[in-house]
Amino acid sequence: LLVEKDAFDVVEHAGEIAAKMGEGTRKESGTRFGKKAADNACMESMVSAISHRSFRRLRGGPAGFTLVEVLIAGALLAMLISGAVTAMTQLNRSATAARLRTIALAVAQQRIDQIETTAWQDWAARPAILVGDAPTTPPTTPPSRTTVENNVPLNNDSYNAATSLISPYTNLDAQVLSTRTTVITDLPPRSLRAVVTVTFTYRNRLMTITLSTLRTTDSI
Repeated sequence: LLVEKDAFDVVEHAGEIAAKMGEGTRKESGTRFGKKAADNACMESMVSAISHRSFRRLRGGPAGFTLVEVLIAGALLAMLISGAVTAMTQLNRSATAARLRTIALAVAQQRIDQIETTAWQDWAARPAILVGDAPTTPPTTPPSRTTVENNVPLNNDSYNAATSLISPYTNLDAQVLSTRTTVITDLPPRSLRAVVTVTFTYRNRLMTITLSTLRTTDSI
Protein backbone atom coordinates (compact mmCIF):
# COMPACT_ATOMS: atom_id res chain seq x y z
CA LEU A 1 0.00 0.00 0.00
CA LEU A 2 2.83 2.42 0.83
CA VAL A 3 4.62 1.68 -2.44
CA GLU A 4 1.45 2.17 -4.52
CA LYS A 5 0.70 5.52 -2.83
CA ASP A 6 4.28 6.73 -3.38
CA ALA A 7 4.15 5.70 -7.04
CA PHE A 8 0.83 7.50 -7.53
CA ASP A 9 2.18 10.70 -5.93
CA VAL A 10 5.34 10.51 -8.02
CA VAL A 11 3.43 10.13 -11.27
CA GLU A 12 1.06 12.97 -10.41
CA HIS A 13 3.85 15.34 -9.40
CA ALA A 14 6.04 14.37 -12.35
CA GLY A 15 3.10 14.94 -14.69
CA GLU A 16 2.73 18.50 -13.49
CA ILE A 17 6.44 19.17 -14.01
CA ALA A 18 6.42 17.53 -17.44
CA ALA A 19 3.38 19.51 -18.52
CA LYS A 20 5.15 22.76 -17.73
CA MET A 21 8.32 21.57 -19.46
CA GLY A 22 6.25 20.37 -22.44
CA GLU A 23 4.59 23.72 -22.88
CA GLY A 24 7.96 25.45 -23.02
CA THR A 25 9.31 22.84 -25.40
CA ARG A 26 6.23 23.06 -27.62
CA LYS A 27 6.56 26.84 -27.89
CA GLU A 28 10.25 26.60 -28.67
CA SER A 29 9.88 23.73 -31.16
CA GLY A 30 6.73 25.00 -32.85
CA THR A 31 8.57 27.71 -34.69
CA ARG A 32 11.28 25.34 -35.99
CA PHE A 33 9.79 21.89 -36.60
CA GLY A 34 6.06 22.30 -36.58
CA LYS A 35 3.28 20.87 -34.42
CA LYS A 36 4.23 17.17 -34.78
CA ALA A 37 7.81 17.73 -33.73
CA ALA A 38 6.62 19.78 -30.77
CA ASP A 39 4.33 16.96 -29.60
CA ASN A 40 7.18 14.41 -29.82
CA ALA A 41 9.50 16.63 -27.85
CA CYS A 42 6.80 17.17 -25.22
CA MET A 43 6.24 13.42 -24.85
CA GLU A 44 9.97 12.73 -24.47
CA SER A 45 10.21 15.41 -21.80
CA MET A 46 7.28 13.93 -19.85
CA VAL A 47 8.70 10.38 -19.95
CA SER A 48 12.13 11.60 -18.87
CA ALA A 49 10.71 13.67 -16.03
CA ILE A 50 8.43 10.89 -14.76
CA SER A 51 11.24 8.27 -14.85
CA HIS A 52 13.75 10.53 -13.13
CA ARG A 53 11.32 11.71 -10.47
CA SER A 54 9.95 8.21 -9.81
CA PHE A 55 13.44 6.80 -9.35
CA ARG A 56 14.34 9.53 -6.87
CA ARG A 57 11.11 9.18 -4.89
CA LEU A 58 11.18 5.37 -4.75
CA ARG A 59 14.87 5.28 -3.84
CA GLY A 60 15.05 8.02 -1.28
CA GLY A 61 11.48 8.02 0.09
CA PRO A 62 10.47 6.79 3.54
CA ALA A 63 10.53 2.97 3.99
CA GLY A 64 8.08 0.87 6.00
CA PHE A 65 6.91 -2.69 6.78
CA THR A 66 3.61 -4.19 5.85
CA LEU A 67 1.39 -5.99 8.36
CA VAL A 68 2.28 -9.38 6.86
CA GLU A 69 6.01 -8.72 7.24
CA VAL A 70 5.58 -7.68 10.88
CA LEU A 71 3.53 -10.82 11.65
CA ILE A 72 6.09 -13.11 10.01
CA ALA A 73 8.97 -11.46 11.90
CA GLY A 74 7.06 -11.75 15.19
CA ALA A 75 6.34 -15.44 14.58
CA LEU A 76 9.99 -16.19 13.82
CA LEU A 77 11.11 -14.31 16.95
CA ALA A 78 8.60 -16.20 19.10
CA MET A 79 9.83 -19.54 17.72
CA LEU A 80 13.44 -18.59 18.44
CA ILE A 81 12.70 -17.55 22.03
CA SER A 82 10.62 -20.67 22.66
CA GLY A 83 13.40 -22.94 21.37
CA ALA A 84 16.01 -21.19 23.51
CA VAL A 85 13.90 -21.48 26.68
CA THR A 86 13.21 -25.17 26.00
CA ALA A 87 16.90 -25.89 25.46
CA MET A 88 17.89 -24.07 28.67
CA THR A 89 15.26 -25.96 30.67
CA GLN A 90 16.40 -29.32 29.29
CA LEU A 91 20.03 -28.53 30.06
CA ASN A 92 19.10 -27.57 33.62
CA ARG A 93 17.17 -30.82 34.10
CA SER A 94 20.06 -32.88 32.72
CA ALA A 95 22.51 -31.14 35.05
CA THR A 96 20.23 -31.76 38.04
CA ALA A 97 19.87 -35.47 37.16
CA ALA A 98 23.65 -35.82 36.81
CA ARG A 99 24.17 -34.15 40.20
CA LEU A 100 21.66 -36.50 41.85
CA ARG A 101 23.36 -39.56 40.33
CA THR A 102 26.72 -38.33 41.62
CA ILE A 103 25.31 -37.90 45.14
CA ALA A 104 23.65 -41.34 44.97
CA LEU A 105 27.01 -42.83 44.00
CA ALA A 106 28.59 -41.14 47.01
CA VAL A 107 25.85 -42.54 49.30
CA ALA A 108 26.49 -46.06 48.00
CA GLN A 109 30.27 -45.64 48.27
CA GLN A 110 29.87 -44.49 51.88
CA ARG A 111 28.28 -47.80 52.84
CA ILE A 112 30.92 -49.76 50.88
CA ASP A 113 33.65 -47.91 52.80
CA GLN A 114 31.96 -48.73 56.10
CA ILE A 115 31.81 -52.41 55.19
CA GLU A 116 35.44 -52.52 54.11
CA THR A 117 36.85 -50.62 57.11
CA THR A 118 34.82 -52.14 59.96
CA ALA A 119 36.98 -54.36 62.16
CA TRP A 120 36.15 -58.06 61.77
CA GLN A 121 38.12 -60.60 63.76
CA ASP A 122 37.68 -64.32 63.15
CA TRP A 123 37.34 -65.20 66.82
CA ALA A 124 34.99 -62.32 67.63
CA ALA A 125 31.32 -61.78 66.84
CA ARG A 126 30.59 -60.34 63.43
CA PRO A 127 29.73 -56.59 63.50
CA ALA A 128 26.09 -55.71 62.86
CA ILE A 129 26.87 -53.80 59.67
CA LEU A 130 28.30 -57.03 58.23
CA VAL A 131 25.28 -59.13 59.22
CA GLY A 132 22.19 -57.42 57.85
CA ASP A 133 18.81 -56.79 59.44
CA ALA A 134 16.65 -59.58 57.98
CA PRO A 135 16.96 -62.59 55.70
CA THR A 136 16.61 -61.79 52.04
CA THR A 137 13.23 -62.56 50.51
CA PRO A 138 12.98 -64.85 48.64
CA PRO A 139 15.78 -66.92 50.15
CA THR A 140 19.04 -67.17 48.23
CA THR A 141 21.87 -69.66 47.97
CA PRO A 142 24.24 -69.04 49.62
CA PRO A 143 22.11 -67.36 52.29
CA SER A 144 22.06 -63.56 52.52
CA ARG A 145 20.61 -60.83 54.71
CA THR A 146 19.28 -57.42 53.68
CA THR A 147 19.29 -53.96 55.28
CA VAL A 148 16.94 -51.31 53.84
CA GLU A 149 17.29 -47.59 54.65
CA ASN A 150 14.45 -45.36 53.48
CA ASN A 151 14.26 -41.58 52.99
CA VAL A 152 17.97 -41.01 52.52
CA PRO A 153 18.24 -37.38 51.23
CA LEU A 154 20.29 -36.77 48.10
CA ASN A 155 20.13 -32.97 48.21
CA ASN A 156 20.04 -32.27 51.90
CA ASP A 157 19.98 -28.50 51.60
CA SER A 158 18.40 -26.41 54.34
CA TYR A 159 16.83 -24.18 51.68
CA ASN A 160 15.15 -27.17 50.01
CA ALA A 161 12.83 -27.48 53.00
CA ALA A 162 11.04 -24.29 51.95
CA THR A 163 7.60 -25.18 50.60
CA SER A 164 7.62 -22.08 48.38
CA LEU A 165 10.23 -23.75 46.16
CA ILE A 166 7.79 -26.47 45.08
CA SER A 167 5.34 -25.43 42.37
CA PRO A 168 3.41 -27.00 39.47
CA TYR A 169 5.93 -25.46 37.07
CA THR A 170 9.21 -26.86 38.37
CA ASN A 171 10.58 -29.42 40.82
CA LEU A 172 14.28 -28.65 40.32
CA ASP A 173 14.60 -27.43 43.93
CA ALA A 174 12.37 -30.06 45.55
CA GLN A 175 14.08 -32.45 47.93
CA VAL A 176 14.83 -35.88 46.45
CA LEU A 177 14.84 -38.89 48.80
CA SER A 178 16.39 -42.26 48.04
CA THR A 179 16.38 -45.83 49.32
CA ARG A 180 19.67 -47.58 50.14
CA THR A 181 19.61 -51.39 50.18
CA THR A 182 22.55 -53.47 51.42
CA VAL A 183 22.65 -57.22 50.77
CA ILE A 184 25.27 -59.25 52.68
CA THR A 185 25.97 -62.74 51.32
CA ASP A 186 28.15 -65.24 53.22
CA LEU A 187 31.02 -66.78 51.23
CA PRO A 188 32.83 -69.37 53.33
CA PRO A 189 35.35 -69.54 54.67
CA ARG A 190 35.46 -66.22 56.63
CA SER A 191 34.41 -63.94 53.74
CA LEU A 192 31.33 -62.17 52.40
CA ARG A 193 30.02 -60.23 49.42
CA ALA A 194 28.21 -56.90 49.88
CA VAL A 195 25.98 -55.31 47.25
CA VAL A 196 24.76 -51.76 47.89
CA THR A 197 21.96 -50.32 45.75
CA VAL A 198 20.67 -46.73 45.88
CA THR A 199 17.40 -45.98 44.08
CA PHE A 200 15.57 -42.68 43.67
CA THR A 201 12.93 -41.13 41.42
CA TYR A 202 13.45 -37.92 39.49
CA ARG A 203 10.84 -36.56 37.07
CA ASN A 204 8.96 -39.88 37.23
CA ARG A 205 12.07 -41.83 36.20
CA LEU A 206 13.50 -44.53 38.47
CA MET A 207 17.29 -44.27 38.71
CA THR A 208 19.56 -46.91 40.29
CA ILE A 209 23.20 -46.91 41.42
CA THR A 210 24.78 -50.25 42.41
CA LEU A 211 28.20 -50.98 43.94
CA SER A 212 29.61 -54.28 45.26
CA THR A 213 32.65 -55.44 47.19
CA LEU A 214 34.22 -58.55 48.78
CA ARG A 215 35.38 -58.67 52.36
CA THR A 216 37.33 -61.16 54.52
CA THR A 217 38.26 -61.21 58.16
CA ASP A 218 41.16 -59.09 59.35
CA SER A 219 43.16 -62.16 60.48
CA ILE A 220 43.38 -65.75 59.31
